[in-house]
Amino acid sequence: MKTIPLAGALKGTAMATLVACSATNAATVFTENFPTTTVLADKPNSYLGGYYGSHLSFGEWVRSGPTITLPSESLQVSSDSGFRSAAVLLSPTLFPSAGNYKVTFDITTYSGDANDTATVSVWSGSGYDLTHSSGSALILNSQTGQLQALGSASSSLLASSTYSAAGNAITLDFSYDGSSTIALFFAATTGGYPFPTVRYDNVSISNATVVPEPTAVAVLSFALAGGLLRRRRSA
Repeated sequence: MKTIPLAGALKGTAMATLVACSATNAATVFTENFPTTTVLADKPNSYLGGYYGSHLSFGEWVRSGPTITLPSESLQVSSDSGFRSAAVLLSPTLFPSAGNYKVTFDITTYSGDANDTATVSVWSGSGYDLTHSSGSALILNSQTGQLQALGSASSSLLASSTYSAAGNAITLDFSYDGSSTIALFFAATTGGYPFPTVRYDNVSISNATVVPEPTAVAVLSFALAGGLLRRRRSA
């Protein structure tokens, strides 16, 4: 029978602990399952910050038209003309740090033909004036699927993908800077009849950056140090 040195055994245990702790360190920062309490506001072009009207709050869902509804605790997006979407802005306070994140969602229903698509996109924005004393603002434009910037504000597209079939636990990865607001768009696009209908559900955002916890690092360091000391004594 092969004998495993004590230092090697400790190192293996430490590595296993490190992997386990790292895996549990990935945290969910946002979930939306569209319960009956969810409200879709008719605000096709709404503002975060600035001295304009139609102000938007973090976590408030908006839509680009009446073809977007909330049946059976899901988000249904239909389009009879071009691009239509529902969107939400998320506060920077939801995100613990900068890093890699992922949006996970289900497309529970998809109907459409070759000129139709479902689209999910992630935008970031900063520099908006929540005191409403200047023109620096972000426009959550659910008619185009864009987060637009005014004044000294800025915005950028972080990730976007199109889909043409139903599916569960679909993921979309993006990199977060640690301070910006995040905008999510869930859309349906058509080039003409027959028109598409897409149902989204079980939306979440989780931290995809694996960072080992201090305890795991300490155990690994102890094992490695023990192995080095054992080698020196043998020499």
